Amino acid sequence: MIQPIAKLRFVERYCRPSDGWSVFVDIDPSEEGRTGSPRQSEQARDRLDLMRVDAPRAVQALVGLGACVGRRKAQWNACFGSALPLPPGDRDIIAVHRERKHLWIVEVEGDSSGQPEGKIYRAVGQLVCAVSELVVPGLERWLSLVVAGDSAGRYLARAQAIAAIGISGLVIQEQSQQDRWLFGDAPPNVALRRSGGSRCSPPGR
Repeated sequence: MIQPIAKLRFVERYCRPSDGWSVFVDIDPSEEGRTGSPRQSEQARDRLDLMRVDAPRAVQALVGLGACVGRRKAQWNACFGSALPLPPGDRDIIAVHRERKHLWIVEVEGDSSGQPEGKIYRAVGQLVCAVSELVVPGLERWLSLVVAGDSAGRYLARAQAIAAIGISGLVIQEQSQQDRWLFGDAPPNVALRRSGGSRCSPPGR
């Protein structure tokens, strides 16, 4: 599951604009296969071809859901207006539910040709910085790290200590019923499927 598809799956399952969320999704050119040196192996070339086909489809589907997609500076005001200041750093997904006064910051790691543990631990660092950098008066904040597939999920499970500073961990799969929240809380009214298999409504903070 490439990165743009993983972002699409998260938005359509957990923070759909039709449910009252305003959602911004950052899609980097590298996620669309538009950067990087020529691929040397057949496997790498096949993956690049997949990215170039699936990434535009994911972007189109996200826009169809009502999400704002693109680069932060160009799309920010179109998504949130001037009421929400442009946050520092690069964030994969920022979702705001104005009625519930929730701000949800999400980092997403899909399948890639790189070392998954390095990407996941870098995303952990970005969220740790967000704990102190992203405070918006009047909005209750939630932070999540989302990875695609069981292989990446094993690395994410090793980082569960970040739940102590308010970061939750989610493993998404091709089928939504197989998604698993490994640790931490999501915003109220978001169903959690723990690794034990039961669904629950998380407590508020």
